[in-house]
Amino acid sequence: MAEVNPPCISCGREVRPKQHAVSCDACEGWQHRLCNTGITFQQYNAAKHGREEIHWFCRPCEDRYWPNPADAPAADAPVPDADPADAPAPDADPADAPAPDDDPADAPAPDDDPADAPAPDADPADLE
Repeated sequence: MAEVNPPCISCGREVRPKQHAVSCDACEGWQHRLCNTGITFQQYNAAKHGREEIHWFCRPCEDRYWPNPADAPAADAPVPDADPADAPAPDADPADAPAPDDDPADAPAPDDDPADAPAPDADPADLE
């Protein structure tokens, strides 16, 4: 039987083993780091290597538990007691979730240098 990876809370696509991802402290769902988590590569890498802890809540849990942003918890605040039946649950057991990795192949490619781009009115035959 093939292993099922959890879906990203934000984009719904599979969170694969070599992708940077974080788990929500409230619902334990997974989200790609690059899907608007606000977590930088440096923060992620420091947490991965045990130099820093990341306390992170997904948007659905933030909206559910702290609808007013002024009421949002501090980074070191305890996680609220959530009824698991009410929280959005991942499709897979979080213990079976993939370990994030620093594989640059999963990161988005940087934009190409605009100086290398063809002129907007260039003839496609000239570009070959």
